[in-house]
Amino acid sequence: MSEISLTLVLQSKTSEIINDMAKISIKSEKKLLYSRITRNC
Repeated sequence: MSEISLTLVLQSKTSEIINDMAKISIKSEKKLLYSRITRNC
């Protein structure tokens, strides 16, 4: 029983980390896009 719960905890932590990384990459892409637009104007 404890093995299964440990696996579930690890899976949820991994998905949280992946979500955080995705959010960070989206933010950095938006900043990059914004800087490109402001440079071109």
